[in-house]
Amino acid sequence: MSEYVYPVNENDPEAWGYDERVLDMFRAVRPGGIADWHLGSSFRLLKAGDTIWVYAGVPYSRIVARGVAVDGPRWSEAHACWRIYIQWDTQTTRQLLSASTPPEVLSSSPRTVRTLDSAETDRIQDWLDAVRAPRPQILPKSRMRRLQQVLDRQGQPAFRAELMKAYHGRCAISGCDVSDVLQAAHIDPVASGGRDHVSNGLLLRADLHNLFDKTLIWVDGRNRVRVDPRLKNSEYAEFDGVLLRQPSGSASRPDKEALRRHRERSLSSS
Repeated sequence: MSEYVYPVNENDPEAWGYDERVLDMFRAVRPGGIADWHLGSSFRLLKAGDTIWVYAGVPYSRIVARGVAVDGPRWSEAHACWRIYIQWDTQTTRQLLSASTPPEVLSSSPRTVRTLDSAETDRIQDWLDAVRAPRPQILPKSRMRRLQQVLDRQGQPAFRAELMKAYHGRCAISGCDVSDVLQAAHIDPVASGGRDHVSNGLLLRADLHNLFDKTLIWVDGRNRVRVDPRLKNSEYAEFDGVLLRQPSGSASRPDKEALRRHRERSLSSS
């Protein structure tokens, strides 16, 4: 896995994008906290498992936090930018924030997201060892997969809000209008490059979302719901052949090619 440095500047609100001051923001990070971050430089080489060291520029000129990328960069239509999920390493971050003398570990102040060279990585680790900081946490692959599944299932708030509006607060399959059980389902998964655009989503009841993700429910070429034969004796058999509800606006309707790809995944796993 690679290591990157991500610069933030407290005195540039457009680049920073938060109301909090930089150090206060990281002091408030809870164990296991995950942030949905904007990649201002459109840096797209990051991938799940990569380490991200946050460098606070003006007025601090120091590394203030460490995180691990949970997914790869993805395009957010709602925000019109590239974004990435980061899980914070709270132990290392607190050690960095509590340091009385910030370590000068970088060869040059970063102006954009960039990789760390081996000398910079060694200097960071030497400093952490000198202050007896715990070794940085490494997320096992199984943990990252679970995090990705949870994040995909929940969907971004803006993405879900767009789907709620497009589908008038009703499940695209069942018609359920109980907001608390409606979720934003991606047709092309985020992990495979799927976008947070309403045309790549369906508003689904939580249980139907789960079956859709497991490819036990899909949509045929005539926009009718199909249920895997393994569910023929279950309560979900009633949805077989149901016409998929569609938003009135053409730009918001499910992408036919994305539905085809999902259908092919479903049929290949049957």
